[in-house]
Amino acid sequence: MIATTIRPYSEVEKQQLIAQLPSRYKRFENFVMTLIFALGALLLPFLLFNKYFHFNSSTQIIFCVAALVISLVISRIITKHQKREGAIRSILAGQVEVTHVKTSRAIERKDPEDFGIAFYLEVLANGKAKVLYLQGQYLDEIEEGLFPTTDFEVIRRLDNKEIIELKILGNSFKPEKVLPAFDMEDWRNGNTPNDGDILAVRFEDIA
Repeated sequence: MIATTIRPYSEVEKQQLIAQLPSRYKRFENFVMTLIFALGALLLPFLLFNKYFHFNSSTQIIFCVAALVISLVISRIITKHQKREGAIRSILAGQVEVTHVKTSRAIERKDPEDFGIAFYLEVLANGKAKVLYLQGQYLDEIEEGLFPTTDFEVIRRLDNKEIIELKILGNSFKPEKVLPAFDMEDWRNGNTPNDGDILAVRFEDIA
């Protein structure tokens, strides 16, 4: 069985997400680093041209001031999304997507290279047998032997689908088999399922 519901953040989830926001010092640090990078990217070509064409001092000053202004604008645009107040308001008004899953069959797929392990889970969706695909480093963080489990909830942010928690509710069981990791070629070509996908395949046909 698989069922998805939408609800507001709990108080615990709100505090957890707010605690993860970058501090004022971190935001300032990111702004300065972005400014330095943008200024360097603009000044380097000018310095190379100046080596051969020898611009006069007035031109050099004008370009440097213009480069600084442009760099400030670029840094502001790039780091604008880090404003803490707006992020907090978004969290306080935000919602989560809760996917409740009950299953008794699973197949594990190994992690190719820091993508996280994956599981194919047999579920019933609208009365039909489907396969739920879960993959990510959040699965690696679960204590060994607790997953897969007969009953669990996957809690994601509704806005960006970021995992907040995987809540274990049932009893653990062993996967029926363990498949090798996908080839890197498959990853590059997009021939792999995405985390949370419902696959219209027979569980028995997964290999």
